[in-house]
Order: sequence, then C-alpha cells, then structure tokens
Amino acid sequence: MTICPTNSDHLVGIQCSDVRVAFADGTLGLDGLSADFAPGEITAILGPSGCGKSTLLRAVAGLVPVDCGQILFDGGCVAERRSDLAFVFQDAALLPWRTARENVQLPLELTGRLASHQYNSAVTQQLRQVTLTEEDEKKRPDQLSGGMRMRVSLARALVTEPSVLLLDEPFAALDELLRTRLGVLLHSLWQSRRRTVLFVTHNIAEAILLSHQILVMASGKVVERVANPLPFPRDANCRCQRAFGEVYSDLAVRLAEAQR
Repeated sequence: MTICPTNSDHLVGIQCSDVRVAFADGTLGLDGLSADFAPGEITAILGPSGCGKSTLLRAVAGLVPVDCGQILFDGGCVAERRSDLAFVFQDAALLPWRTARENVQLPLELTGRLASHQYNSAVTQQLRQVTLTEEDEKKRPDQLSGGMRMRVSLARALVTEPSVLLLDEPFAALDELLRTRLGVLLHSLWQSRRRTVLFVTHNIAEAILLSHQILVMASGKVVERVANPLPFPRDANCRCQRAFGEVYSDLAVRLAEAQR
C-alpha cells in the first residue's frame, strides 16, 4: 500500500482501487473494494457487522496489510510516514495513569511535530475545542464520563492537526442524546478546519447528520454510494426535517438489501 504524507493546509483525497485484505484463517476482510474519498469531505460508512467497515479504516491507516489493489493518497505519492493521519477507535483507549491533558499531549511527544515549549498552547486549544474545562483536563480517565473520555480521544487525535481523520464507531457506546451532541461537535470541528474524514457507524441518522456521502458495504465491498443532499451546516434540528426523513428511509432500504 502507498501512503502520501501531506501538510496541514492541504486537503487530501483518498482512492481505493480493487483492495483485497485476507486474514490468516482465509476469510476476506475486503474483497476487491473500490471507493474514492473526496478531499475535505466527510464520508460515512454503513453496513452489517462483519462487512469490512473497520477493516477498510485499518487498511487506509496501514494497520492491516493489503494483499492486492492500491490505496493512494492524492493520486499516488509513495511514502512511509503516516503522521498526517489520526485514528479514533470505539474505545477511547486513554492511558489510565495520565490526566486528560497528558493523554492529549501524548501524540506531540511521540511525533516531535512541535517543540516541547509549544505543547501547552496546542493542547489547551484542542481541549477547549471539545468543550473540556481546566478542571476536566486535570482528571484521569476513571474520573471522566464516557462522553468526556471520547472528547479527550477526539482532542488527542486532532492535536497534531491531521489532514485525514478515521473514526471507527466512536460514539457507539453512548446513549442517543449524547451521541447526537458529539456528532454535532464533530461537525463543528470539521467546519473549523476542513479535513478528510471517514466515519464508520451503524447509526443511519448519525451518518446522515455528519456526511457528504454515505457508502453502504456488504461482504467486503462497497455496494451503494449515496450523495447526501442535505445542505451544510447541519445541527440536531435537521433530523426533524422532511428531507432528512426521506434520506433516512432510502438508506434504511439500501442497508436492509445489503444485509440479505
């Protein structure tokens, strides 16, 4: 697989062509998947459990090997460095012995992207963007609610200003009201600094609220691509609109067909 690093002011497009990922037991995670992800846009990825959604994100991130096909950033740059990409998992995966602030600072320590005297302002900026207070940032993960831990995880992913953000069902363990609030927060963060986002979810409403396009996957392939017609910007109130309901109904049918 080829990966192209980018600078923080550059919008990155991703092209997946006939990508195949096979696991050790012979099962296919991805089976000739092809998809394009437009620079600076949010793509939601829907599909039944086991269809390859998470495998796709891991293949883009270089966390699983690709057996054949290509994943290209910006049409084909080849490089080993992946420091312009950030991944948010379903579990916040915070280090329990570090405070919220120290967890957000960790990528800066590991990548060396900023000098140590610049850590403080960069970390503070991201913590405030995800609405965490000075009091919150002093707490360790076991002192934070599930929603707060996920906000710390988002801040940690964003602190290096990545051009590509991969999110694997980050709000799945949260209640519906909280996941809607965090979805609106994520949308606000995207508006403040556009980046290419791949967002895996099982929640149709969440996919519609956040995305420019929605991919429906089945058996390791993209079987449907739906352009989201709802205008930006969006907030939680858009879920009450007739157009939202029409997109929802259409996607529900497509998803049901993918599960057959």
